[in-house]
Amino acid sequence: MMNNHFPNNNYFTFPGYFQGTLGDMGSTPVNVFTGPITQTLFIGQDWYHVHIRYQDGINSVGSYVGAFVLDVKVEPSPEPSTLLLLASGLGISAIAVTWRRGKALRCILRCP
Repeated sequence: MMNNHFPNNNYFTFPGYFQGTLGDMGSTPVNVFTGPITQTLFIGQDWYHVHIRYQDGINSVGSYVGAFVLDVKVEPSPEPSTLLLLASGLGISAIAVTWRRGKALRCILRCP
């Protein structure tokens, strides 16, 4: 799977090889992955989690079939304005808590 939409051209690479038998009466190839089968990349403004698997078996006419299946999960990353709003809210909350604690402390020290 290759990304051509963004300038940094990130790649998902799943190394492996085929093993098995090939013959006139049929074949039984098996895929073997030699590296990680789940990878995560940040492309554009989103996180892409990709998991690859090899699915094989015999079809309805008795022929061997196999396919690579990619499970892709896209998680959008928060926009910078969302993070700024979160930081502002946390900062205002901290100021409010500090002010209320200071006010309560002043009352305890000054109150008879």
